[in-house]
Amino acid sequence: MAIDFSKLKTGPILFEFNDRLNCEDCPLHESARSPGLATVAMHIGTHREPERPKALVIVGQSPTFKQDCEASPWTGGIANLVKKFIKAAKLEDHVDVFFTLANRCKVPQEGDATQSNMRACREHLAEDIATLQEHYEEVVLFAFGAKACYSVSNLSSLTEALKKQGTRSPFFEKKGKVGCNPRMFFTFNPAILHPKKQPAKVHAVESHFLLLIRFLEGRYIPNELVVIPEVGIEVPKVLSSRVTCDIESYGILAGNEQTVFHPVKARVIDGFDFKNQVVTVSFGWRDRGRIRSAQYVLGDRKHQRIIRNWFKRVCKDKILMIGQNLKFDLAFLASCGDKALKYWIDPRRLRIDDLMLISFLLYEQQPEKGLKELAVLFGIADYSGCKVTGKSGRAKNAWDPDLHYYNCMDVVVTLVLYEEVERRILEKYGANSTKLSKTSQWMRNIVLWDTYDLEMNGSTLDIKKLTEYHELEKAECERLKTLAWWSHEMLLAGTGSDKPLREFMLKSVRNAGIDDDPRIIYSAKTKKISIGVENVKLVVQYMKSGEDLDLMNNFQEFKERSKIVTTYTGPLLNSERKGIVTRDGNRGMVYPSWYAIPMYFDRGAGGANDAKGQIQGRFSCSKPARMTEPHSIRDCSTSRWKGGKIVEYDVNQDHLRMAALLSGDPEMLAAYETPGENIHTRTALSIFPHLDPVNFKKNYPDEYKLGKTLNFLVLFCGGGGAFQSTALSDCGIEVQLAFCFLSIETWDKKHPIFRSWQDSLVEEVARMGYLVSPTGWGRTFGIGKMAADAARPEICNWALQLPCAQMLQSVHFKVMTKFRKYHIRTKICLQIYDALFADIYPGEEENVDEIVGEAMTNPPLLPVLERSVGRTLPWCWEKKTYAI
Repeated sequence: MAIDFSKLKTGPILFEFNDRLNCEDCPLHESARSPGLATVAMHIGTHREPERPKALVIVGQSPTFKQDCEASPWTGGIANLVKKFIKAAKLEDHVDVFFTLANRCKVPQEGDATQSNMRACREHLAEDIATLQEHYEEVVLFAFGAKACYSVSNLSSLTEALKKQGTRSPFFEKKGKVGCNPRMFFTFNPAILHPKKQPAKVHAVESHFLLLIRFLEGRYIPNELVVIPEVGIEVPKVLSSRVTCDIESYGILAGNEQTVFHPVKARVIDGFDFKNQVVTVSFGWRDRGRIRSAQYVLGDRKHQRIIRNWFKRVCKDKILMIGQNLKFDLAFLASCGDKALKYWIDPRRLRIDDLMLISFLLYEQQPEKGLKELAVLFGIADYSGCKVTGKSGRAKNAWDPDLHYYNCMDVVVTLVLYEEVERRILEKYGANSTKLSKTSQWMRNIVLWDTYDLEMNGSTLDIKKLTEYHELEKAECERLKTLAWWSHEMLLAGTGSDKPLREFMLKSVRNAGIDDDPRIIYSAKTKKISIGVENVKLVVQYMKSGEDLDLMNNFQEFKERSKIVTTYTGPLLNSERKGIVTRDGNRGMVYPSWYAIPMYFDRGAGGANDAKGQIQGRFSCSKPARMTEPHSIRDCSTSRWKGGKIVEYDVNQDHLRMAALLSGDPEMLAAYETPGENIHTRTALSIFPHLDPVNFKKNYPDEYKLGKTLNFLVLFCGGGGAFQSTALSDCGIEVQLAFCFLSIETWDKKHPIFRSWQDSLVEEVARMGYLVSPTGWGRTFGIGKMAADAARPEICNWALQLPCAQMLQSVHFKVMTKFRKYHIRTKICLQIYDALFADIYPGEEENVDEIVGEAMTNPPLLPVLERSVGRTLPWCWEKKTYAI
């Protein structure tokens, strides 16, 4: 089906795109009704003059069912949504628009397009682009979704592609013009914006359209920044209320490879002593309307003195220090061996903020999370001309002018971006929003210092205990593998194990008569039955005694034990990057990387899987992931001090207390305000009213567990099915589905105020599209009732999880500063959900109990939340000492 362009709005030019009806370059043509869908213009059969000098080719992913039936890639709901974006952005004022697909044949229902399929179609795309290049001065590509990104850029990750906005494609070179390959822009697949998927991503898509418009209008970077490094100058007599700071570490120098981003790891793994880890330091500030930047070489004694004076001045004048992943810079500077500098890098003296953190407050789902990507996205700066960046070029030495320019450019861009983000927050959320409040800045300072403290402190493992546990689990894995082979000729792991294990699982499910049970899990794409622990735990409840049940139980045990070995004990013992970094006798120190928000895994990293951190406000950590380790691993913890202790300080029922405080539900408040009351017992008695309440937890442990499970389930809008599966997986209790629904109905009748509060949250999201907390943290969900109803569990989760997390974070900060004030050597070594873990120095336990206890009882954030709702509620805690 050739397309005649004589009637297109591009004017009288006559050319055509060849169809691919007979293409057999990959197997997909066999199942497609309309194989090889051709590239089309946006307005077929219409006229428009004058002809535009540029063509925009929008590259989608694969044909939908409707597109396949109608033999057009420019039809259906997704195409109509794209047209609305094009109209809103006024793209056709600048370009003629064409539409094509990375994969031109419809994929079978249960399949997915492979990179091989797209490479086959890339040849057809190249022909069509070459046709357009003959008639247009410039062709620009706009790829929607990961598969389209791969087609035009050869990058398999959308995350990676978004860092290449505006760069030239490695393919589709214009005939006779070297280096004139089309420029590429990228965004999400519009299908993701469906109200029941991720409608909040609309803001990201909008920002990518605006970036494209700026490029087409010749305003890609509207106002180029002037960066003039002032090398070695004294601290100015007059400073603004904000100063930006940035370091360049040893990886910026030619011949050095930086693979880790913690001072201790850098010394042990990369072999750079503390004093040689920081190469240069820069500061940026506003001076009468212009931005100045000062540059220093840390190895120069005069420069080092001035750097010290910068920190002294910032602290004494209470100036806000801003950075991009600033805790990295502070950690390396505090470890460089300069005691005077370390004195000023202290949460009691230095007030800090981070560009990435305030950018998160603007739009927490922005996929661009690095300085350079945000600079391009917001039109602030383009780093492509920098000769030294660490990735595209290395400095000759610490005095290289190109290094100084790059280092100073970072502080200038950080300051301008910070101001731009503030402006956008004000424009989007209004002057009365808590996002720009003093409370929000106070909270940001807290979370930055908390993560700094956790990274610097590290935590300690008992090497002997961990090794013994590792060997025991390894031996048990081998025993279970041998037993399965000799009894059933079944491989539990390795090559050739997957298919027979799935067949065994499917047979067991069918024999148990639960193949229609909605709790059975199948893989999302292939629809194969899962051999995960969830299915195993469910099916063993229904299997009859015999060899098959024995094998299933052995398989479950093998999966649990092998995960311990491969995920935890093995890496902890054998990888300095993921586990023990330094050893002192039986003590092994680990230094996880900690994250307050989703951000790149390590400073300077940018791989597809490098974004770590949680959107809900809780900290997370990796390498090693000590927050999510099983209790058996945590029990291998020990103190770094001879004669020390590991103590856990746990907030008592923080989510339920927070639910009572924020909702004002009388039943929940009474459970915490009445002496001797137990909220789980109250709930259990409501669903088992015939039972005796005396010594309830002791006499009716299963019923008590169900009451506890129900309490936490309803906080996050869990239904009857979730209650049933959670009771089985967490408590080992099988309950009927009808009982689960009745229990939730009973709970709802007792707590109408709480349910009304949850409804109000959902209604606010439907109206505004987002929620904002008293600390300025927010969560975007998408406007409209359908989007809000679909996100109800997430909405209710965020509304409780965020304040609970920040309550503990405020406690950590208070404890940390008290420890420093009173010269206490005890360290906060872990923060795990609702608990702080302290590595207690011998003789300090009584003082630590007093400090932590007071902070746990009176969290600094609690008055802020109490003022926001007009009520109070007591906060309680518990203490647990680990056996060492």
